[in-house]
Amino acid sequence: AATAAEALLQEALGAPAGSVRVMNDMRLAYRSAFLPGEGVLVHTGTGAIAVHLTRDLRLLRAGGHGPWIDGAGGGFWIGARALRTVLREADRSGRTATGPLADAIHAAVGASDPSEVRAWAERGGTRAVSDLVPAVRHAAFAGDPAADAIVKRAGSELARLADALLQRVGPLPVGLAGGASGLGPPLRRALVAELPPGTAVRMAERTPVEAAATLAERAVAERAAT
Repeated sequence: AATAAEALLQEALGAPAGSVRVMNDMRLAYRSAFLPGEGVLVHTGTGAIAVHLTRDLRLLRAGGHGPWIDGAGGGFWIGARALRTVLREADRSGRTATGPLADAIHAAVGASDPSEVRAWAERGGTRAVSDLVPAVRHAAFAGDPAADAIVKRAGSELARLADALLQRVGPLPVGLAGGASGLGPPLRRALVAELPPGTAVRMAERTPVEAAATLAERAVAERAAT
């Protein structure tokens, strides 16, 4: 599939033979934080995955099994736990849930009635539920204990993924990237607390798109040098 995509892009761009390269998105995400062999990247999107690109460019991974199997720490997992918390509170009290987390979720959904919230999630699917991460972040910063607990548990789950690879490749720095990484310092503190003592943790400073541009620029320079 990658070879076919390369050929189509090459033709569409009118690019020279061999000048277009298509690669796994996690390879690019990794290069946004580390050079090959340099660290372990934990990436959160709808799901969650940890990856390590070896010096000989083999991609090792832990997680990334999809949100329906085990996306713990990813956007869908975070959003679903927030929805569950709010709807269970409504079940318990017999009234619309209130508080920072409930208010943030209801604002994001555009409804507060449990049946409407449920219908919204069913219509929107994994993407819509994943998009609730900013609402959870807002509630956590507002001091909501349930939202804070979700963020801390997400950090713990992401640390579990990172540690699974660290056990295989040895002690290395850990990078954090992706949408759910926007949960901020509370997530990072929870992640650090669960990693082996002394593990350096940093946020990815570039996007995968920037990493792709850097790789392309390097390839052009290498081709010119030869």
